Amino acid sequence: MSVDYYPKIIDSRGQVAYGVPIHIFSKEEMLEAFRIGESYGLYLTGDIDLDCTEKVVSWDKFELDYTFVVFTLEKRADPYVSSSRLRV
Repeated sequence: MSVDYYPKIIDSRGQVAYGVPIHIFSKEEMLEAFRIGESYGLYLTGDIDLDCTEKVVSWDKFELDYTFVVFTLEKRADPYVSSSRLRV
């Protein structure tokens, strides 16, 4: 999976692209999403480091600069056996 990302909150100023609101996920939002996933038995398949400083994406039309994060989740049978790979 891949999502638009930057560790600090980036305000997309309510802009819409391709009929949907633009949202760039922050570090806190990603950590919360992974925690929610774990509560349903979905776990990261590898280590993930959400710290970065470089903004590799420049979406000039919307005056937004950010990066992205790529990750995979795996469904496990027992959601109560945690093997979290989150690095906070």
